[in-house]
Amino acid sequence: MLYDSLLLDLAIIVIAAEIGSIIFSKLKLSPILGMLIVGIIFGPFSPGLSIDPANIADLAELGAVFLMFNIGLEMDLNVFKKVKYTSSTILIIGTLLSFGVGLSLGLAFGWDLMKAAFLGAMLVSTSTTMALKFMSDLGTRHSMTMEAVAGSIVLDDLAGLIVMTIVSSIFVEELTSVPKMVSGVALIVVIMLVIIYMGSKIIPLTLETTNNVSPGSEVLFSVGMCFLLAFIFSMLNLSSYMGAFFAGSIIASTKYSTNVSVYIKPLSNLFSGIFFVSMGMMVDPTNLLPILPIALIISLASMVKFFGAFIPLYLKKVPLYDAIAGGIYLLPKGEVAIIVAGYGISIGALTSDFLSIGAIVMIVTSLITALAARFVRDMNVSKNGA
Repeated sequence: MLYDSLLLDLAIIVIAAEIGSIIFSKLKLSPILGMLIVGIIFGPFSPGLSIDPANIADLAELGAVFLMFNIGLEMDLNVFKKVKYTSSTILIIGTLLSFGVGLSLGLAFGWDLMKAAFLGAMLVSTSTTMALKFMSDLGTRHSMTMEAVAGSIVLDDLAGLIVMTIVSSIFVEELTSVPKMVSGVALIVVIMLVIIYMGSKIIPLTLETTNNVSPGSEVLFSVGMCFLLAFIFSMLNLSSYMGAFFAGSIIASTKYSTNVSVYIKPLSNLFSGIFFVSMGMMVDPTNLLPILPIALIISLASMVKFFGAFIPLYLKKVPLYDAIAGGIYLLPKGEVAIIVAGYGISIGALTSDFLSIGAIVMIVTSLITALAARFVRDMNVSKNGA
């Protein structure tokens, strides 16, 4: 029976994803890489036991929605008020540098404009999980400067989704002329602002009302609001992931955010694991070697994002150690890069090779960040010992 087959597939995926996640965490690498490799192992391109990605496609899509909802829950806009100018400056410079380099590289490789633009969108976001972990390991998380960097890292995910939404909308609507492109982008921004404004008024009021009637029900209503905003964005030919992200960020600014986060995180981990495994299933391991040179070039070029934090922090005359550390934290690529690649594939803008490129870039940038973080730690030890 199909139902029995799905249960077996889910059992294999969930258990294997957790094993892969643990192994890569022990190796000081992103657990997402472990999940992607599990997907490659059990995908249709590998010998032995394989799982049909079509069987879990809907659950994988749900995983991406939950992932972005959970990331949104971490973005309490009230927290960024003290460091909003520094965070915004880092965000803008880093986004422009990363997108510009990705776009330029794609065109230099001979790709069409749409593929090059999607590559730029993939390079915009920093891996929130990896960056904040490195920050915590170095013990720099609680300084004001690092709060600004942390704020820009979380906002990075939003920037990546916005760039992805704009690029994909231009592709879907075929906005080829400059006037159409400008008007199309303006319309997207207006629609998003209207939905966000309405959501920021309706969602807190709804949570307050439901909690008064039935204490504890705010969790289920939050999930419902996540699905509703994701649906509305999708119906408007915008990314459903963007809707889920904004739902999370709106709830994050309410008094119910902590309780919602506690209950949502395990659910998010479960479904996002299925998502990353499904992305790995789309990777043909025989194509990894041919694209390795391109992926390495992209990985090294993505290091330009270092200057997104280093330049504004250095100009603010913060200690050189903090400026260098801030730049290093922006280097690792992660979850949103894979989401952008997967979304591009789903609308026909990209080929599955982009997932392979994304996986390699994640590995290389994680290794470079780990080595650079050790250098910063040693530099800090030397400074304190001097």
